[in-house]
Amino acid sequence: MAGYLCLWNVDGPFLWPTLSEEAARTKRGQRVERRWKVENTKNIPINSRIFLKACGSVKGLMASGRTLAPPVEVSAVAKGSVVYQSQPYKLGTTTQELDLSAEPCNFVMVEFDAILPPQQALTIKKLEGIGNLGAMYWNQQGGGVRIQPRRKHHYRGDVMPELEETWSRHLEEVGFEIETDEELRTATTECSDNVTAV
Repeated sequence: MAGYLCLWNVDGPFLWPTLSEEAARTKRGQRVERRWKVENTKNIPINSRIFLKACGSVKGLMASGRTLAPPVEVSAVAKGSVVYQSQPYKLGTTTQELDLSAEPCNFVMVEFDAILPPQQALTIKKLEGIGNLGAMYWNQQGGGVRIQPRRKHHYRGDVMPELEETWSRHLEEVGFEIETDEELRTATTECSDNVTAV
């Protein structure tokens, strides 16, 4: 399965005020749907794997998910692709308000299954030293790049299986354990028992 790299600059200008809440939701086994910019990329199939790379003062993979179909009110830019165009959000604000004065950009809808705080990201330095993952150039300046070996690299195979294994191992190392349905039911019951009628 093809994988693509999206970017988020932790230093701004796009703010992510709900990051902690959404990271906690994925840790509880829930999914989080968000759109993400893919710059000039136009052809990304549905159900493609997405990895979100933190950049800026932190550099590393901090989230994973899969592409969904575009919102019903828009059309994909190419046949067989889920990339669509929309105005970006206004920068430097905590509200997700569209900047209607800006030029439309390419986006994909992503269903995130794991989101980490940036300080728990799988660092690029570590990735570059693991097996064939060093064949991928991880320091792109734009999102939507396919995860694959560089053209001039001697390794020409698929790096995605190794990346998935490395990512799963990293999630375990930082304590990202998906809670079971039984654990969720127990937590819900405990919360209900502690509610005081007003």
